[in-house]
Amino acid sequence: MKSWFSLNRKALFLLFFFFCLCYGIKLCTYSYALDTEFFMVHKEAMLLSWLGISRFSLVFLKWLTSIFPFSIFLTNWFTVVFFFLASCFTYYNFAFLCSKFQSTKKMIFFLLFLGSSPIYLEQFNFTLQSLEISFCFCLLQIGIYSFLNYFMKGSKKYVFLSLFCILFSFGAYQSFVLMFLTEMFLFFYLLVIDKKWKKDDIFKFLKYAFLFFFLSFLGYYFIGKLVISIFSVPPNHYLKDQIGWFTNPFWVSIKNILKDVERLYFGYRNEVWQFTILNTFFVIVLFYKIFLKCRDKNYFVAFLLFLFFFLPLLMTFLLGNASPIRSYFSFPILLAFVFCQEDLSRKWYRAILIVGIFCQFAVMWTLEYGDYIRFLKDKEMASHIYETVKDDLSLRALVFVGSLSSFPQGSIVQGEAMGISFFNHYGLSDRASTFLKSLGYDLVEDREFIPEATILMKDFPSYPDANSILITDSHVIVKLS
Repeated sequence: MKSWFSLNRKALFLLFFFFCLCYGIKLCTYSYALDTEFFMVHKEAMLLSWLGISRFSLVFLKWLTSIFPFSIFLTNWFTVVFFFLASCFTYYNFAFLCSKFQSTKKMIFFLLFLGSSPIYLEQFNFTLQSLEISFCFCLLQIGIYSFLNYFMKGSKKYVFLSLFCILFSFGAYQSFVLMFLTEMFLFFYLLVIDKKWKKDDIFKFLKYAFLFFFLSFLGYYFIGKLVISIFSVPPNHYLKDQIGWFTNPFWVSIKNILKDVERLYFGYRNEVWQFTILNTFFVIVLFYKIFLKCRDKNYFVAFLLFLFFFLPLLMTFLLGNASPIRSYFSFPILLAFVFCQEDLSRKWYRAILIVGIFCQFAVMWTLEYGDYIRFLKDKEMASHIYETVKDDLSLRALVFVGSLSSFPQGSIVQGEAMGISFFNHYGLSDRASTFLKSLGYDLVEDREFIPEATILMKDFPSYPDANSILITDSHVIVKLS
């Protein structure tokens, strides 16, 4: 591994610069988004909620880093560093198993795909956990590297390290479970198409992959339950509530799955249609490869390639519900894998990939800039409201009802979570008072009073009208809409 990094150090240095460029606006400006403000104000409640959904590794890392003040700047920088290292380890694992990936040109394209992926941007925009998630991404790839060492060399010293890294990453973020399964499937595919591997080797790989996954997931499950029991964490149905098969009619879940297929591959959002240029080209390349394999009567490989199309949507199939775009954590890896398997010497092919990468990069900067402007506008609106009501807050709680973005709709490009105003949290303003507290304003929250306050403010005009504020003995209520 050391020699591989040494041989490619110049390319890796330039690629790290590219990663920094992709996240440049976030690295050079100060802003934060939904959930981060809650962590800044109600840290213990957030940590308990993570324990309730078995994210014990995430809580452990937060406890480990609690000796340092929470810094948006440092968090963003370390997130990018660990994300870059994780991307390098991911590619190295493929090159370690398959000689066809031992190419500097393929490495460059592979990392360009991952670094410019808006999917990772949406995930890492959650600054409260981005450092820990990117670190565990890195840890998972080290675990997979150790697993491959055990499979290829029989080195038993790697077993514990592999199981620990995989289990720990599962305990940080459940999407790593799907990432592990996806990468195991891709390794299996490489073994099948590489004639140097015998059937016995392939079966041994499947046996080891299943065993390592079973032990890691079992350990993750029981540790999660144990931690919940030890800390007496109240039940959290956050994950269970996402399973649409339990709550939706069957046809609605099927419709949700089809919508997710269309959204992922062909139309993420109208405002950022460039997001799916590479995704659509991926479908074209994939089905062309399937056609070639069927023509050569290699039906088993064609079937495996056909499964590639559904791999990113595994969570959607399991839930029967639309999944957030940030949960498609393994899709950029799958996309990079398929593209880099092809012959990169063809100029027209490289040209399409470069255009797609540039489009992804443009989408990232557009989303980052929009989210930064959103933060500035939210701060401006928060300041104006606080200055208006601060003299009445000494013995009263501040409550917001309705919702109102701090910027005109359509004035910035929004992602799925990026660009969402604290005053319009998916049609709610329940995060507005928490946001004001995170900015350092002295106030008391009472979010449980929102339903009653909504009834009280029914006939009042909306902010910024002077009469949009109601002052009672116990509350200052601001009607946004």
